[in-house]
Amino acid sequence: MHDPAALASTAVPLLEARNLHAHYGASHVLHGINFAIRAGETVALMGRNGMGKSTLIRTMLGLVRASTGQVLVKGQDMTHTAPHLIARSGIAYVPEGRGIFPNLTVRENLVMAARAGTRGQRDWTLDRVLTSFPRLAERLAHGGGQLSGGEQQMLTIGRALMTNPDLLILDEATEGLAPLISREIWRIVASIRASGIATVLIDKNFAALSTIADRVHILVKGSTVFEADTDQLRAQPHIRETFLGI
Repeated sequence: MHDPAALASTAVPLLEARNLHAHYGASHVLHGINFAIRAGETVALMGRNGMGKSTLIRTMLGLVRASTGQVLVKGQDMTHTAPHLIARSGIAYVPEGRGIFPNLTVRENLVMAARAGTRGQRDWTLDRVLTSFPRLAERLAHGGGQLSGGEQQMLTIGRALMTNPDLLILDEATEGLAPLISREIWRIVASIRASGIATVLIDKNFAALSTIADRVHILVKGSTVFEADTDQLRAQPHIRETFLGI
């Protein structure tokens, strides 16, 4: 029987940054970051506010132009590729702030994103999303703008899953949500992981991340300061205190 972790360690990454630099105007934000995630992995990207986590994601997805370095998607150089073409390569992005369409119904928000994945897979159908997110099933005819913050987050994740991605990126999935809703989001993230979709998670909740993520990648001022299995970070409280304040 094959070991999925061993296979992941040798597989070509789904998404990779090599010596990636990025600027906002004259401000040098990313300083030579190397980052990779492979099929089936769950990676936590952590760091205090303003350390470059979202910029790293946005640069890898083509939303911020890389100054130097490379972005590879499934081994193909896509450093300066348009964001929509990177998305079509099997990557779904749930940004901080959600970005739903408030004037469309819940059903319309979901159905508009529906498509087969890169291998023709249609594992995530409307029915499966609604089964995974019962709150959305109860609000199908509601406008996106009528939902609570937690329901909007569920809708955004559900919409991303309707693209049947190989990789799902969640930026601050539980930011500002009530504890009960946060627990529901983490339950859903665990089910996504179990389904085999690779996931990059940006969040401050190390307790939750440590039960889900295979590896942790910590940024400080646009540079990598720690990268290891989650168990190694759990065993080093001084690292968490120094770089995360937890």
